[in-house]
Amino acid sequence: MTMNIYVAQDIDSNDVLQVAVRADNSVSYETIKAIFPGATILKYKDPNTNVWTCVELVNDNFKPPHDGTWHSDIIYVPVFPAPAPSIPIQAASSIPIQAAPSIPIPDASSTPTPSVSICAKTFPFVKSQEKV
Repeated sequence: MTMNIYVAQDIDSNDVLQVAVRADNSVSYETIKAIFPGATILKYKDPNTNVWTCVELVNDNFKPPHDGTWHSDIIYVPVFPAPAPSIPIQAASSIPIQAAPSIPIPDASSTPTPSVSICAKTFPFVKSQEKV
């Protein structure tokens, strides 16, 4: 007979899923991540101590936490990384920052000789008179 554990997004969720326990008595981390993208580990609330406890992850498999036995009367909950705190950015000085004025680009038809400007130096294009 296949054993299952029960996993829910949070302890108060009505959406509880059954996840199969493998023949080696482990639960696949890949399965948990597929159901709950971003999950890093499982936790459960120990009914004896009322304390949250993490399930050990070994070689990409969760191992049974209760003396080698999974309990079907416990709901396991995935743990997700905490979001990074947002840090307000403050200016180093009180001098206002202004955008540089835009430089007008001349219309190509008004330029008599085609040229390219590199680092404020202009190089004209000159056609070679040689024939190949």
